Amino acid sequence: EVPAGGVQTVLADSRNRLWAGTPSGLWRGNINAPDLQGLLPYPMPAGTNVISLYEDAWGNIWVGTFGQGLFIIPAGGGKMLHYTEQNGLSNNSILDLEGRGNRIWPATLGGVTEFELNGDITRNPPKAIRNYQQENGLGANFIYTAFADSRGRVWFGTDGKGISVLDAGGIKNYNQAITAENDTFPLHAIYSIAEDNEGHIWFTTAKDGLFSFDGTHFTRYDYADGMRGKGVAFIRRDAYGRLLMAHRNGIDLLDPSTKQFLHFEEGAGITGFEPNLNAVSTGREGHIWMGAQRGILRYTPLGRQRPVHPATVIESISASLMPVDFIAENRFRHNQNNLVFTFSGLWYTDPERIRYRYRLKGFNDDWIYSSDRQATYPNLPPGRYVFEVSAGLDEAFHEASTMQYAFRIRAPFWRQWWFILAALFAAGSAAGLWIRRREAQLRREAEMKKEQVESRFEALRSQINPHFLFNSFNTLASVIEEEPAFAVQYVERLSDFFRSIIQYRDKDVIPLEEELAVLKNYIYLLEKRHGNNLKVDIRIDETGGFIAPLSLQILVENAVKHNIVSQNRPLRVAIYRQDGFIVVENNLQPRFSPAESTGLGLKNIIRRYELLSRSPVEVEHTDAFFRVRIPLIQNETS
Repeated sequence: EVPAGGVQTVLADSRNRLWAGTPSGLWRGNINAPDLQGLLPYPMPAGTNVISLYEDAWGNIWVGTFGQGLFIIPAGGGKMLHYTEQNGLSNNSILDLEGRGNRIWPATLGGVTEFELNGDITRNPPKAIRNYQQENGLGANFIYTAFADSRGRVWFGTDGKGISVLDAGGIKNYNQAITAENDTFPLHAIYSIAEDNEGHIWFTTAKDGLFSFDGTHFTRYDYADGMRGKGVAFIRRDAYGRLLMAHRNGIDLLDPSTKQFLHFEEGAGITGFEPNLNAVSTGREGHIWMGAQRGILRYTPLGRQRPVHPATVIESISASLMPVDFIAENRFRHNQNNLVFTFSGLWYTDPERIRYRYRLKGFNDDWIYSSDRQATYPNLPPGRYVFEVSAGLDEAFHEASTMQYAFRIRAPFWRQWWFILAALFAAGSAAGLWIRRREAQLRREAEMKKEQVESRFEALRSQINPHFLFNSFNTLASVIEEEPAFAVQYVERLSDFFRSIIQYRDKDVIPLEEELAVLKNYIYLLEKRHGNNLKVDIRIDETGGFIAPLSLQILVENAVKHNIVSQNRPLRVAIYRQDGFIVVENNLQPRFSPAESTGLGLKNIIRRYELLSRSPVEVEHTDAFFRVRIPLIQNETS
């Protein structure tokens, strides 16, 4: 039965004995006994509250207490030694014990005392040779932990004043951590300290996360880096160089070389784990023993690390609702262009934590993050694609394995080379016929000039069609079940936009304010699909004048169609009034795979304004931006 307060400290000594300190005294047993049935009380003065343990180089056991000072149990037996404030100890409450060679440093509530050993303690008792306190350089007197590193330095974790290091007789204090990027983090309570195989110092804090120190810069780790809990009670390096950290949520295991975290929680059988501060010890065989409120937990490091990420598999692929043998088949007809990928991640200990990311290279190189196990790509154009998917835990995908499936959608026959050649031959024959009839046609041109102009103008208007309809339906389909209210609002704005197209299709010009109203509906639909990756800034205060309908919408549409729109490279579009023109400009970041386009949108606008205005449309194209200036018409012409 575990006493109230649990196991406050634990020690696996060099003789395979396990020591446990509790509020009601000291316990000792054989490590190899089944379930530690041999753990029995060790004789101590009544009321001894044991909170720290240490074995020195001679096998003596040092026992730190809360309020009763320091006890030393000689390795060869005999009477225990007892030290208090009356015979050199800086404070009678000892939170941690650390040593190296013939030096021992008890960390107390009143500073640090340095003890010196000289052989057999029954003949030459240890001497308290000096005290380190705030008055002589220590960051604070309240010391949670002490750690002696491989370079002979001794590190002390303080309460509220960061970390102090004793090196060559002097003390240096760090109360803030400065990273290589010059980010600064204040350091407060330091709970535990360890060293990795590269000699970097790692330490845990009460609320500020985990830090490493390479001697020059600090690096901070938090939830975003894969940690599962703050307030880490202790950190300890295992036999394979990994760092074990215990907290209330379980245990994190960090590989310093890859910066990957592995988590042991309820899925690994750890429930109700509440570790006590610095209650950790490494035994002779490499086992790490941990003291907690409910008893003692042992960790056995394995040479072969278990996988950090779930195993990812592609379960099935369907093309236009028909299942595909994707092991043998990777070519599809042009009408087999509606593809659905189903995949899964294998992680049996805690499957609820699995998240996925996927993308279709050749269509969109940006990762899509989701907890769904399915990806849908409707109406893909002909081309070559690679579908990639990874599974991770809690959206941590660093070095996660990626499954790939490469495939091709063939072009329809009318885009095959033989059909194009036949079309060119037919076009050549038609051109010859046209030349023969040219003289007769010239006679008719004068009579039909007016009809030609009107017909041409009508043809230009008929080419103005919304290119984003299918994407809008995809966006609606993705939210209609999960966010019905948003779906209703989205449909209303989509309906308003198409109602405007029908309303203005027979007009040559419309007032600028009406064009802006149409544009704002269109921008709303784009922003709901692209989020913060698209930023459209309309800076028009005066709305007088007229403009060809849907001109601004087509220019914004072209900017989105021909440029990358992503979180890392957001697209910015500005619309403003300048010297009798409406200007539409965007930063230039062309797609790696140019979007399929007829190329008629901007040409149509230019040709329409040749009929509507004496001022031409101006186009400016540099390496940094693309700008179109549309003349503002002062009088309604139709």
